[in-house]
Amino acid sequence: MKRLLRRAGPMIASCFLQNAVNIMSLMFVGHLGKLNLARASLAISITSVTGLNITGMATALDTLCGQAFGARQYHLMGVYKQCAMLVIGLTCVPFAFVWAYAGQILLLLRQDRAVAAEAGAYAHWLIPSIFVYVPLQYHIRFLVIPVHIS
Repeated sequence: MKRLLRRAGPMIASCFLQNAVNIMSLMFVGHLGKLNLARASLAISITSVTGLNITGMATALDTLCGQAFGARQYHLMGVYKQCAMLVIGLTCVPFAFVWAYAGQILLLLRQDRAVAAEAGAYAHWLIPSIFVYVPLQYHIRFLVIPVHIS
């Protein structure tokens, strides 16, 4: 159990800290009123379901980089990372468009007009975060593999 906690502890802390940003945002926005809390939670739900869940796509690097490291083919780790950067980076472009038009999409889904407009504005301001979050996911997968194997 001690060995498991030592190896899994950094990953648990990493996942918690990545989710803490949304949790802290909602805690602070909740003090501003019901409309602000509704818009923030709706926008965070939309952005989490679409763009910020690229973590699932990035987990392929866990397997591929782990195998390359174990086989001592270190150059393949770089190749896998570069391919993932290209594929996942291109995948995020449509997500950015969804975020840019989130207010209109929510209106089409018959959300309250005030909440949809505010959630759309909130999601619009989150667009730059996806282009920072994507490289973070590659680097986590790329740099953590040798730590877990050794």
